[in-house]
Amino acid sequence: MKQNVLLITLAAGFAAPPAAHAETADATAGAEIVAPLTVMAWEELFFGTIAPSTLTSGDVFVDVDGTRVCSNGPTCLADNQQAARFAVNGQTGKAYGISVTSGTTVSNGAGDTMAVTGLVSDISTGILVGGSDEFWVGGTLQVSVNQATGMYLGNYTVSVEYQ
Repeated sequence: MKQNVLLITLAAGFAAPPAAHAETADATAGAEIVAPLTVMAWEELFFGTIAPSTLTSGDVFVDVDGTRVCSNGPTCLADNQQAARFAVNGQTGKAYGISVTSGTTVSNGAGDTMAVTGLVSDISTGILVGGSDEFWVGGTLQVSVNQATGMYLGNYTVSVEYQ
């Protein structure tokens, strides 16, 4: 009988493991919402007043600092060119990136066009100091031989996004 009690006691010890103890922890979920990022053209890219050549086509380059160079055929006349200036607004202290379409076409409304190439900004990224910043865009206008007269206009796209 002693052996049966001992066996029953030993079997009972193996059959019922001790109760498990569960642990819990609390965690936090959150998000930071920042001011929307906006961009606006303050000054338009303008290649200035240009006289085309009757012999050769050429380029008019306006740098991001507003300087202009006419090469090959066209002659730069009045010193009225300007680089485009863009204002960016958003969350103070945040970084943003800039992308500019590489080119576009401008038209005088009568079916005559010129290509604008090499559009580039003076910076590729910026920091919103005090919630705002600005950057400049320049590019190259391709002027054909005997380019038709008129005021030529066209659009290009500048995009900004938080980094």
